[in-house]
Amino acid sequence: DGRNPIMPSQRDSQTAAQYGLSCQVDTINYGKNDKWIHADFTREEFARETAKPRNNNVNADSTSNIFTLASTATAAATSLPGAEVFAALFRPATPSTPVTSRVTRRLFSNLFLPGDSFASAMRALLWTAVPCPEVSVLLLDWSSLLPRPGGGLSAVAVPVLECLLTGNLMEARRLVFSQMIVSGQSAEENSDRAENVIVGRRNARALDVLTRSIEQDGCRKNALLYGGMHCRDLHRRLRDLGFVPKQTVWRTAWSVDVPSFGTGSNERGGVMSPAFAASSSPAAIAAGLVAVPLYLAIGGLDWIATVRDVTASIGEGQVSDGLLEVILYLVRHVALYLGLAKFVVEWDGVDLFGDDD
Repeated sequence: DGRNPIMPSQRDSQTAAQYGLSCQVDTINYGKNDKWIHADFTREEFARETAKPRNNNVNADSTSNIFTLASTATAAATSLPGAEVFAALFRPATPSTPVTSRVTRRLFSNLFLPGDSFASAMRALLWTAVPCPEVSVLLLDWSSLLPRPGGGLSAVAVPVLECLLTGNLMEARRLVFSQMIVSGQSAEENSDRAENVIVGRRNARALDVLTRSIEQDGCRKNALLYGGMHCRDLHRRLRDLGFVPKQTVWRTAWSVDVPSFGTGSNERGGVMSPAFAASSSPAAIAAGLVAVPLYLAIGGLDWIATVRDVTASIGEGQVSDGLLEVILYLVRHVALYLGLAKFVVEWDGVDLFGDDD
């Protein structure tokens, strides 16, 4: 009857609206053409897949809210409130080292020191011993993590700063959202993709449908629509099936208007791809020269004020007030650390659409 047979969840629709975007199934009516084939799990099949035993021993109950987990923007909601902030006090918080994973750290490896314990002790000391502790802790995490981080400053860091300074809050949020998508890909690279329901098993189902379309239905031209987090694993699986990439064509799904931006391109593996967010303008450099010293100055003043208040409280015998000051200070700066770790630093240098090689 021409009506769309599928629809997005309310949560996904709300997430899209927050960033001025639309869900795919709201813009493509799959009921108008009988050539469309559903190549994903149904909700019932997804529930059965999440209930199966998995190699990483994750409790199936943690995936009970099944399609909430399929949303990149809301995956963090499955953890306990405040768990991420609490965990960041004691261990690095990067996209590829979620709270449930084990991290390996080592400092001064040439001196054969017990790196993990030493790094933990240094980390605990830095949170209260220096101004702007989030910056020092971030540098410590970068230098001590094993394997060594391979990224650098995020491509969206300066554009986000420009947007904030010019009052373009929606554009800043959309840039941060793009970083979340890439960070999600980094986390998937740290998991067993073949056993991962959200990516691995759904990709396997999609390629089963694609194979049937080619071999049984005789379709010689096929298009598979899927989200960005699926691309690397799909690419690997297609090559394992004997397919060879012939051409790369980039299509803009959504973009962000940022002041003082150029329109150049980036080259990845010999393929020119449009720059989503890049800036080398004098305005961006000036913004950095103003924002960074201002950030450090505010952090220093906050540290001085906290030390003064804690000392005064203890001197007056109000230990509980001093303890509260320390807790509030830590909460502020751990939150800043999480923001820097997620949206300013690119830990893994992951090419979202690149090959595994």
